[in-house]
Amino acid sequence: MDKNLTIFAVDDEPIVLELYQNIFAKEQKSKLDFFKALDNNEDGDKVDLHTFTNGEAYLKALKQRYANGKRVPISILDMRLPQMHGLEIAKEARKIDPDMTIVIVTAYSDYSVKELMEELADRVYYMRKPFKIDELYALVHSNLKEWNEVAQEKALHKELSIDMTQDGFWSWNPTNDDIYFSPRWKEMIGYEDKE
Repeated sequence: MDKNLTIFAVDDEPIVLELYQNIFAKEQKSKLDFFKALDNNEDGDKVDLHTFTNGEAYLKALKQRYANGKRVPISILDMRLPQMHGLEIAKEARKIDPDMTIVIVTAYSDYSVKELMEELADRVYYMRKPFKIDELYALVHSNLKEWNEVAQEKALHKELSIDMTQDGFWSWNPTNDDIYFSPRWKEMIGYEDKE
C-alpha cells in the first residue's frame, strides 16, 4: 500500500497558504536541521499539498477526491473565512471522513478549544496564529505517519480476513457507507467481479 501524504489546507490569506507550501516543500525541509531530523522519509515521498481560499472549493475538491476512492489524512483549516466558518467546514469534512485529522489554525477565539473538541470529537488539533513553523510541521508529520500506519493495518486486516476464507465475504462501514463485496461473494450470488 502506497503512503498517502495528502494535506488539504484552507485559509483566505494567500500569504498563509504560501507559507504552508514552503513548510511542506522538500527543499525547505532539507535546509532546516530540525525538519531534516524529523524527516525519516528516506524513500523520497513528497507531501501532496492542496490549498484553498474558501470552504466551498475545499469541500467540492474533498467530495470529488472521495468519489474517486482517494482519502485525505489531514486538513488544516482557518476559522474565520468568507461565506462559511471553519467549524462548519470541519463538520462537513467529518461527514465525509470521520477519521481525518483536522488541524485548526486561527488568530481568533470564536470557540474555546473545549467547544471545538466537543463539536469535532477525535483527531482535532488547535494552533494559534502566529504559529511556530516547526511545531506545525512536527504535528502534521506525526499525524501523517500515524494515519498511514493505521490505514496499512486496516488494509492488512481486510486482506487477511479475505485470504483466511474461501467463503464469500462482504463488509459495510456505516460511518462512511463504504461497502466491499469479495469476488467469491459476488460469484456465489450470481454476479461477475466487475458488477
